[in-house]
Amino acid sequence: MDRGYTDYQQLIQQLALRYGAVGRIIYCHDVPLPLLYHHALGVVTVNSTVGISALLHDLPVKVTGRAFYDIRHLTSQCSLDQFWKAPEPVHSELFNRLHSLIFRESQINGSFFNELPLTCQNTRLFYEQKFASVSAAEIVNVAELVQVVANEELDDYRASVRWDWNKAWLEDSDTWRLTGYSDLAINFWISRLGPEDQPSPDGAANVYAISFSPVFRLEHNTSDSMRLFVDAGVGLSYQSKKDIEKKLKSPINMGGHTQFEIRTMIGSRFGGQVQYEVSAGWFHYSNANLHDQNEALDFGVIQFGY
Repeated sequence: MDRGYTDYQQLIQQLALRYGAVGRIIYCHDVPLPLLYHHALGVVTVNSTVGISALLHDLPVKVTGRAFYDIRHLTSQCSLDQFWKAPEPVHSELFNRLHSLIFRESQINGSFFNELPLTCQNTRLFYEQKFASVSAAEIVNVAELVQVVANEELDDYRASVRWDWNKAWLEDSDTWRLTGYSDLAINFWISRLGPEDQPSPDGAANVYAISFSPVFRLEHNTSDSMRLFVDAGVGLSYQSKKDIEKKLKSPINMGGHTQFEIRTMIGSRFGGQVQYEVSAGWFHYSNANLHDQNEALDFGVIQFGY
């Protein structure tokens, strides 16, 4: 916080020369930020509250450090290099909810230079203006909603082969049986976005993925010609592209080629020898923060097998 006291001119010139930014750096201090926002396309910060100020003015923000407001769909989760080319837009509803929550639970709107009408109640200070009641869970729900909307333009085509484990548990039960299988699959993820949707330029429209997963199956002995079941499994997936296009400037940033594949399915085996199978459920792909970025893909899936 030594602005105005230290002369950074020489340091800035050295860094500009090193990184090829000569003539493109303007250093200033003690300037009202809203005046600069009108001339800016985005803001890069370590963890300053300047980031919140920029979000308030609907400017894309990239956080390079750790900040509580560094939330997916609020700040840009892409790399700094990608941010210069295609910053992610601010989700206004998500910011408004976070803004209200901050005022209600944590912060007092003011500064060192003016007096505020404050009341003290249960050793906490409350700003007298009333804000809408917003919970942290509601903020998370908005983020999850945006995730679904952003990813819903992908179709998943999947083909797999299975090896039954030929092992069963709970065989003492006449009704239930726990067994499993290994699943090797190839997936094709194809975007339905057209040029009119202005998809993210750095994202791939077509991606293939190879996955392997052990799967447990809890099966109900419904009848001689039908078996109802529930499947659950966690495996690994390798995808050809790590960035996938969506209806935003920034693509879906999955962080790397290797992902976890998680599934839950319900279905039925049927036929004279229960040789047919149909099931429906959910597949999830993410990397559990093993990579720097960890946007996820979720698919609703219907499968038929023989």
